[in-house]
Amino acid sequence: MGRRKRRKGDLRADPGSRLRSGRLRPSLFLTRAERGVLLAGTALVCTLAAAAPTPASAQTVIIGANVPVSFSTSLDRICFFLGTCVGIVTTGNGAFVNLANSGNLAVAGLNASAIFVDTFNLSSPVSIMNSGNIATTGIQGHGIGAYTRSASSSITIFNSGNLATAAAQAVGINARTNGNNSPILIDNSGAIATVGILADGIYGKTSGTNSSLTIRNSGSIAATGSQAYGINAVTSGSSSPILIENSGSVGGRTAGIYANSVTSTTVTNSGSISAGTNLAIDTVGASTTIFNSGLITGFVDLTNQSDLFVNRSGGEFRAMSTSSFRGGSDLFRNEDGAVLRAASQGANGELTSFVNLERFENAGLITMVDGRDNDVFRISNTLGGKNLTFVGSGNSTLAVDAFLGGPGSTADHFIVDGNTFGRTKIVVNNTNPSSARYDPVGIPVVFVEGKIVDKNNFYVPEPIDAGFFDYDLFFKPTGSGFFELKNHTGGGSHLLPQLVTVTHDTFHNTTETWFDQSTDLRVLLAQGAKCNSTSRAQDKARCQQLFNITPGVWARGAGSWFNLQDSATTRANGRTYHHNLDRDLSVGLFESGVDFGKRDLFAPGDILVFGVLGGATEAALNYKAIARTFSLDGGEVGAYATYLKGGFFADTLFKTIFAKLDPKDVRGFPDTLDTVTYGFRTDTGYRFGGFRRGPFFEPLATIAVSWSHVDDFTLDGNAVNFNDDENVRGRVGLRLGTSADIWQGTTFEPFVVGSLWGTLSGNHTASLTSTGTLFEFTDEPEDLWGVVSGGVNFFNPSAQTAVFAKVDYTFADQTQGVGVRAGMRYNW
Repeated sequence: MGRRKRRKGDLRADPGSRLRSGRLRPSLFLTRAERGVLLAGTALVCTLAAAAPTPASAQTVIIGANVPVSFSTSLDRICFFLGTCVGIVTTGNGAFVNLANSGNLAVAGLNASAIFVDTFNLSSPVSIMNSGNIATTGIQGHGIGAYTRSASSSITIFNSGNLATAAAQAVGINARTNGNNSPILIDNSGAIATVGILADGIYGKTSGTNSSLTIRNSGSIAATGSQAYGINAVTSGSSSPILIENSGSVGGRTAGIYANSVTSTTVTNSGSISAGTNLAIDTVGASTTIFNSGLITGFVDLTNQSDLFVNRSGGEFRAMSTSSFRGGSDLFRNEDGAVLRAASQGANGELTSFVNLERFENAGLITMVDGRDNDVFRISNTLGGKNLTFVGSGNSTLAVDAFLGGPGSTADHFIVDGNTFGRTKIVVNNTNPSSARYDPVGIPVVFVEGKIVDKNNFYVPEPIDAGFFDYDLFFKPTGSGFFELKNHTGGGSHLLPQLVTVTHDTFHNTTETWFDQSTDLRVLLAQGAKCNSTSRAQDKARCQQLFNITPGVWARGAGSWFNLQDSATTRANGRTYHHNLDRDLSVGLFESGVDFGKRDLFAPGDILVFGVLGGATEAALNYKAIARTFSLDGGEVGAYATYLKGGFFADTLFKTIFAKLDPKDVRGFPDTLDTVTYGFRTDTGYRFGGFRRGPFFEPLATIAVSWSHVDDFTLDGNAVNFNDDENVRGRVGLRLGTSADIWQGTTFEPFVVGSLWGTLSGNHTASLTSTGTLFEFTDEPEDLWGVVSGGVNFFNPSAQTAVFAKVDYTFADQTQGVGVRAGMRYNW
């Protein structure tokens, strides 16, 4: 990249040229008393108090010889067609000038300067302190200017006012020294805005030896126009370093900062630096050191010496276009906690480069993430060469955009024209909102063009979840080498059959509530059987009326929460991957039904109760290690029958659940899937101990079968098929309890239940077809699990009500869960 044309410092206009002609007579600007003080050779002290804005005739210029001058004003001034609003010129040795202004100044005219101080002879330093607001317009307009022409004549300027200058060669603060041992310090905390050709926010130049230039800015600087720099700093003498410290904002149309020194340049930024051309920092001459803990936007163009750019913790270099480090042995160091942003426009195909760089050390974040892939960040010494060194250490991270979509997918590219050392983590922002397809080819991300590269130089900490497929990073040696992303089936694929499983789990969990309902009928029937022992017909009729349990209506509510542990394995691309499929399942139910019955159906004392039910079910499946959440919401309808004869009972339920499976924005799934699950459950047992007051126990046996259908779908090139597998479960158990009257007409029956369940048949399967390749997956539910329950029933035949509540605890190798159930029945 060719060096941009720069202005030479000695072409900067001298704002005091109009005062050096000798044609301005002191008598025009001093009172007779002030001239007498000067002739007496004593210090001149002048103070002008604040007043209403003065007209042009109030211009103040003090010319002193061989005496210190202290001038303080708080007057507001409006100056038209006059070169200087507040000006001091001294022509003697040792004429220290201290000028303080707190008034607001407005100047318009040729060579317009609001404040200007010029000293000619030895040991005549200048100090200016301004807190007033200044506006100048004209040709060669300056807000604050100072010029010393001899040795040991420093300049110090403190500004906290707002400066606005519109002119050809407009400068907010302008300071120059010509002699040796004449440093410049400019400290700005105000807002500086300059507009015009050769406009600078702050311009400083020293020409002598041992004459440093220090510019500190905590305010805002904006320079607009042709060849406009936010800060323009030049030192041409030996032992005269440039130090620029910015904690505010600096911006220029041409460059944010331009510096030219034969000694050294140091830029320390904790604020922001930018430019209209994106040339943030432009330096010439001796070595440059940049310390950034703020924001630098654009590119840098440094010297032909050894330069150092340190991006510190908290700092961001928002790099654009090509940054040139030119000659010398150059180092860019991105420290831990720092950000180098190599793409930020959101446009497809941004190219950002570092050239003429010998070494890049990264312990922070290099990011090309802007929501679009195909950006390129290239670092090199000589373009096309292979002699740069990239070293990753500490938290070295590279973040890229990639469209993880299958064959033909692309990603951002990081190109190293050299050798790589250390380790750098790669973080991928997937710009594909849907699931990837199977891709046996791969997506290149990092290219290393040097001869020294190791497969461990770049890595991803864990495979990248892209829906049905996960991506991992692989190194492909080519003499040099590149790193590419290749995919394999991930946890998002292995969970597919578990969606079939959850429909079965929901069905069987909600049938358990029906089992609790049937226990009410046993007790009421048994108590009603006492009526047969009554001898008097009238008493028997009254008894049967009291214990008439049908018709009746009932309502039940239940909630269950399970922790399910599971895993799966994929072997692909020469590696083995283990997928954590641990998940939480919650199931909620509200159902109600109507009972009808007939006594003495097959034998005296027996009863058949039958009815219909309906309700609403809701289930939620939340995976812990992968970002997947599913909900199952729907309604149920069913019919049932219960046969009771003495202590024997048999309960049978037929039920269907119609539900929608909502993937909750899971990659690769449609919005919802329709599901239908249907089946039956039969419980049978015998009550020992009778139905008299006191203890009892009931051996239990259960068989339950369900079938489920989940809609298949095809989306984004992937086809998913859920097989309609059945699920068969069996149980043996024991129910223990006791019965007692707790108050008149009410029976209290606490109980505990122990059950051992087993899956008799029920592996569930699903398949995925992607890019012409078929993948099949199977979920194997628990073989055995136990359930321990405790509950209580209340019966009040006279009030025609029965109430129950129960708590369940489920345990197995990979399953733990609790459930609560409660309900009420009313008959008439």
